[in-house]
Amino acid sequence: MGMTPEGRIKTMLRKKIDAAFPGNWTFMPVQSGFGKPALDFIFCIGGLFVSIETKKDSKSKLTPLQVGTLDMIKTAGGQAYVVYDAATADAAIASIHLALRFAPCFPRSTNIPRLRPSDASEPATTPAPPAASKSD
Repeated sequence: MGMTPEGRIKTMLRKKIDAAFPGNWTFMPVQSGFGKPALDFIFCIGGLFVSIETKKDSKSKLTPLQVGTLDMIKTAGGQAYVVYDAATADAAIASIHLALRFAPCFPRSTNIPRLRPSDASEPATTPAPPAASKSD
C-alpha cells in the first residue's frame, strides 16, 4: 500500500527538520477526541516550541479547530506553521532559524536556571512600615 499525499509531505518535512535542527525533539500526536487538540507535529528546537500542520497541497484548507489551535499556539508564544510542499517547509525552517537567533528568551543550553528550593519555599514579604518617631 502506498503513502498518502499528506504522508509524503510529513516524511519530507521530518527529513528537512532533522537535517536543519539535529537533536530536536519531535512528537506526532494521534488525535483521539480526548485532551487538547494539536497539529500534526510538535517540536522542541533549541528551547523553542514549534508546531506544524501538514496538508497535501495548497488547496487543502485548515479546519476551524486547526485554525483555533494554530492561533492559540501563536498567542502562547509558540511558532506554528502550515506546510504543504518543499517551499513552505523551507520557509518554516527559515522562520524557526530567525526565531532562535533573535529571541533572547530561548535557552541556549540544557542548563536552564531554576529556583533553588529555599527561594521557592520562602513566602513573599513586604517591607515593614517605618517605625513612628516619638517627638517630645
